[in-house]
Amino acid sequence: MPKSLSDIQVKNIKQHGNYRVAPSLYLYVEKKATGEKKQWKLRKQVDGKRRWIYIGSYPAMSPTEAKQKASELLSAAVAPQVVLREAKQKKVESLISETGKQRTFKSVAEEYIEVKKLPEWKGEGKTQNQWEQSLRDYIFPVIGKKEIEAITEDDIMEILNPVWMEKHETAKRVRSRISAIIGYAQVKKYTDRKDPAQFKNFLEHILPKWDGEVEHFAALPHDELPGFMSELWEKKEASYDALKLISLTQVRQRDAREALWKDFDLQDGHWMLPVRKGTTNRKIRMHKIPLPKKLLWFMQERRESSSGDRLFPNTEQTHKTKTGRSKFMSSQACDKSLDTFSRVDKENQRITMHGFRSTFVDWNAEHRHEDFIIGEMQLGHKLKDYTFASYMRSKLFERRRKLLQTYEDFAFSDMAFSSH
Repeated sequence: MPKSLSDIQVKNIKQHGNYRVAPSLYLYVEKKATGEKKQWKLRKQVDGKRRWIYIGSYPAMSPTEAKQKASELLSAAVAPQVVLREAKQKKVESLISETGKQRTFKSVAEEYIEVKKLPEWKGEGKTQNQWEQSLRDYIFPVIGKKEIEAITEDDIMEILNPVWMEKHETAKRVRSRISAIIGYAQVKKYTDRKDPAQFKNFLEHILPKWDGEVEHFAALPHDELPGFMSELWEKKEASYDALKLISLTQVRQRDAREALWKDFDLQDGHWMLPVRKGTTNRKIRMHKIPLPKKLLWFMQERRESSSGDRLFPNTEQTHKTKTGRSKFMSSQACDKSLDTFSRVDKENQRITMHGFRSTFVDWNAEHRHEDFIIGEMQLGHKLKDYTFASYMRSKLFERRRKLLQTYEDFAFSDMAFSSH
């Protein structure tokens, strides 16, 4: 039987896994791009089956408090879930009482989350974390301290405008969560004002139209690429490795995150990328992408240390998909890595992953390294004339390889790079 962990050991533990802290009490450590997430879990026989029961997170709940809570739950006459449910209900009632005194958006949001956790957010993990991250990163900085009655459509636009076009899916979730919390406040009679975050027949007439095709993506100015690459190449985490692949091959972020080793020929130096149609995920053709020399060397080294099927597996979700493949890296992990560079475009907008495609196009257009059509082919854009397209794909791959090698040489022009 494993030894129990001391308080100091709990603080210092970094590796992913379950660690026994006391009888039936375990610390679950989950590796994330931003560090480690630690949760207290109780191993308990319930209805003849051994189950994991979440009781709190570390360091919000100290090891001493976790041991005390575990002891109480194990000695209780009723099932641990019932004890936890009753405790949560008391917390909700307390929050409702406090919210009645101070009805800021933040206080109402915290009450709403506690209420939703009771019947609906089973496991309390991913859903709650996603909500709290949206609130913390986008919403609270603008309206957290405002009275729920005083929130206006201008406040909502201040939250949504910076991300509506650049991170559209994130923006939609942020708007939806604001609307849900205000809807809850209306039901609780904390406010009788119209929902300023309502989309249909309201914000849809104010927010810029987004159709997924003409979206502007803030791009790194191409003359800043060498300096950016010098910084990027020093980073060793997987999310930064994905950024290296994206910036040097101009693929879309999702294509890089979903990449499978089986689609790479690291001898010839190319990647056969399945091109899929829209949201249907139906493969319609293959796009052959040349791998320039330094990126190829990097990929070969990475392959030697990789044992899985994906280049960038999701280390937070280690279970397999229905097809038997590992989960791929989240978009949030990639976006956070890019944000650490604090780079902006010519309009002072923070650069985006998709913008690296524009960086490449602008570089090619300004320096006239190749015809426009060759650049379009490198981006995987479909040519309308099928016969001409087939000819171009078969005859001009080597011109694309030369173009991408010139682009990589430019990207690394600020660095001393030893050859293999």
